[in-house]
Parts: sequence; C-alpha cells; structure tokens
Amino acid sequence: MLLILASQGFVAIERLVGIEPSVRRVAFVPTAANRLAEGRAIVAMFEDDLARAGLDAIDCDLDRVDPGRAAEGIGAADALFVTGGDPFYLMRRLRETGCDRHVALAAARVPYAGASAGAVVAGPSLEPLAASSPFPKHPGMDMTALGLTRHVVLPHHGRPDRVAEHEIIQRTFGHAFAVVPLRDVEALIVRDGEGRVVRG
Repeated sequence: MLLILASQGFVAIERLVGIEPSVRRVAFVPTAANRLAEGRAIVAMFEDDLARAGLDAIDCDLDRVDPGRAAEGIGAADALFVTGGDPFYLMRRLRETGCDRHVALAAARVPYAGASAGAVVAGPSLEPLAASSPFPKHPGMDMTALGLTRHVVLPHHGRPDRVAEHEIIQRTFGHAFAVVPLRDVEALIVRDGEGRVVRG
C-alpha cells in the first residue's frame, strides 16, 4: 500500500507522479470542499493541478455523482486523489454512500494521495482534530476514519493559527496515535505501513 499525504494538493500530486509515473487516470474525490464558501474555486484549483501533471480526473464527487458510478470510478482508477476541505463532512459522505469501503479496497492496490482533509481521513481517527479543526464535527458522529494508516496527519503545521493547537494534540493523543504535523511544503509517504516525511 502506498499513501501520499500532504497539506497541499500540488505537493501530493507532484509526489504521486514522481513515485508512480505510469499513473494516468485518477479517481478525483473533491467532496470535502463542497460546503466551503470558496469550494468551487478550491475544486477548480485541484483540477488544474491534476491537468498540469498530465492526469485524467474521473469525477467521484460524492455529492454529485451517483454512489454506484463513484464506486466504479474509484475501482477503475490508477490512483486516488482526495482533496482538502472539511474532513468531518468528507468522512460522513464516504460512509453514507458506502464509498469508504471502495476507497479502502482501491487503496490496497493503487496509490492513495490525499491533501489536507483527504490526508486526515486516511488515518485511524478524526478525534485528535475534533477540538482544533475550524470545521465543526457532526453531533454523535463516529470519529473512526478510513484506517489506511496508523498515522494521524495534522495539516498546515507552521501556520500561526495551528502551531499551539498542534502541540496540544501531540501531547494529548501522541500516546495513542502516530501524530505527524505536516507543513505546507511537506508530504508523508507511507509504504507498507512505514512512514517518512519529505519536503516538496
């Protein structure tokens, strides 16, 4: 299993292409951005990043594409790319559509690239981010994430509004999870369970 987890989409995509140059068709899951005021612009930015890298995006937006078609796209892709946005909303929609299972099955055989929220949901739990995230968790929500890795990514580390919060998360949850703060220029590469942080 290969996971490429980053704070920024272009970093995840550049690493994906660099590690797996044969990848061409990517299941594109932009659902996390849909509830954001600037969501359309964010999705367009990710689409541009994919196009610049020479990748063909299979639209797997869980709010617009029928779950069956999204599952087919996920299953047919050379890689997965899950974007940033609201991780709680993204995880909820993955569960509601049943695509959480399809993503997990696909990630066992093709690379999974995630940016920000897409990186967060790859981990075992959303609980470490529940107190500090700018996005509200949904009442009674199961905080279990996809569990593709034991690592819990803290995206956008180093930004002034994140440093203190990330320190608290590391102290509170560091005994239970492999907590990895990631700066915007960094990516966590996880191959067969072992992770390493790289720059750019």
